[in-house]
Amino acid sequence: MPRDVSSFYARSRSYVDPDLGPLVVREPTMADYRRAANDPWWWAACLALEDGSPLLADPADLGRLRADVSTRLWEQVNAPNFTQPPQGDCGGSQAPSSGT
Repeated sequence: MPRDVSSFYARSRSYVDPDLGPLVVREPTMADYRRAANDPWWWAACLALEDGSPLLADPADLGRLRADVSTRLWEQVNAPNFTQPPQGDCGGSQAPSSGT
């Protein structure tokens, strides 16, 4: 019987960029990475507006943005700890886990 791997599907989270406002950032998938060899702007598919529409009409616009804005977006897409920070002050640390 095949395994249910739906819990490993890419997740999305909200992100508020200081210049672009509220966005939705999706974790990259293997399909995204496979496109990277032929499409340097593959990661535009991981960025959307709150209503689900793409952030940019032309993904190549990522290359025309100011470097600081584009770098911030790149870092959000490729964040190593793709989780929401703990809510409230219940002693939760926002430090990345060592995985142990």
